[in-house]
Amino acid sequence: CSFLQGLESQRAQGQAFVGVMTKVSRKSQNEKYRLKYSRLRRAAKAMVFENAALCDEIARLEEKFLHVKEERRFLLTKLLQMPSHPSAVGLPGQKA
Repeated sequence: CSFLQGLESQRAQGQAFVGVMTKVSRKSQNEKYRLKYSRLRRAAKAMVFENAALCDEIARLEEKFLHVKEERRFLLTKLLQMPSHPSAVGLPGQKA
């Protein structure tokens, strides 16, 4: 009878030890996932800022592109309006 009681007490202590380990394990897992979550939040925030900066850069480049396109059209129109003279120097790539 005392042998069975000894086994039962060892078993109860083992379960208590496992319970303590599980709590410690859970705490460390919670901490691990909290750190992962924190890193992900920081990464997401950085990506949002980077995306906003890229959008600003795209808008600036589109505006610059439109300006250059308008300037090119204007210059082409001016060039086509110029009277052609037989003695005038030809455009590059044209034979005189």
